[in-house]
Amino acid sequence: RDKWELHTLSFCPRVKATLKPRSGHAMVLDQTDRELYIFGGESSRNFLNELIRVKLDGLIIENLNDDFLLRKSGPEPVFSHTLNFNPSAKELHVYGGLSRSKTSDNILSGFWTFQLESETWSQDTGKQQTSPASRTLHQLSNTPCPRYAHQIVVDNINETFYLFGGNIGRGSRANDFWRLNLFRHDTTSIVAKLHRLILHQQYRELCAAEKFEEAIGLLRQELAPLYDLTTESEAQEYHELTQFLFVTPESFSQFRSRYQLYEDLLTYFEKGIQQPEQNLLEMVDK
Repeated sequence: RDKWELHTLSFCPRVKATLKPRSGHAMVLDQTDRELYIFGGESSRNFLNELIRVKLDGLIIENLNDDFLLRKSGPEPVFSHTLNFNPSAKELHVYGGLSRSKTSDNILSGFWTFQLESETWSQDTGKQQTSPASRTLHQLSNTPCPRYAHQIVVDNINETFYLFGGNIGRGSRANDFWRLNLFRHDTTSIVAKLHRLILHQQYRELCAAEKFEEAIGLLRQELAPLYDLTTESEAQEYHELTQFLFVTPESFSQFRSRYQLYEDLLTYFEKGIQQPEQNLLEMVDK
């Protein structure tokens, strides 16, 4: 006969965790290690970004997101988001949701990964977009617009996420359907990509300074080996670089382009070592 049972949880001595009453949170189960994970939600009108682990054998609870720096390197406090678990990679994935600042509520589109073994956060698929909850955001790009109260299911074998629907502002409901494939790059390919970005900047600066002989040498000897010229997209990108030998855009600025390079390089590093995107005043714990 089916029967509900009420269990009492014990708190791990590692951290002083409390399991607050909440709604709008998300929860997943690791069947192999018999552990539950709970993230976010709303409690007493405050949004949460606690990541709670409940060990089912012994019913022990701990807050994995208790450290201040770790908490600030991950998703903001959020409500009505999604949480998914990849058992083979031992990863949790958080997407979207509703956040609250001191002045307004905002809808998010961030896709975050928590590595359970290293206990670190990282953000995938580019920078997070936000939209005021007081207005409707229409689809303008090749990525889903910010939303909450949506649903995501995962094909963990192929690391494919399927997203449908959600609230996109002012009570407007979405009926769009998205698929996200995660690709994992090895260290060698990432280093090559970073090297290419730096050489791109060096090449453009040489062209702007009309040092064409040096620019051509860099293009042939250093940039060419970093491209797979048998691939159409790679070959096209490489050949397009030659345009800077003939025309330097009037808007080209060494300072702005170097700053953009810095921003592009940072996207390949953990969120915790990047400069904050939100208002610094909102990061201060009261």
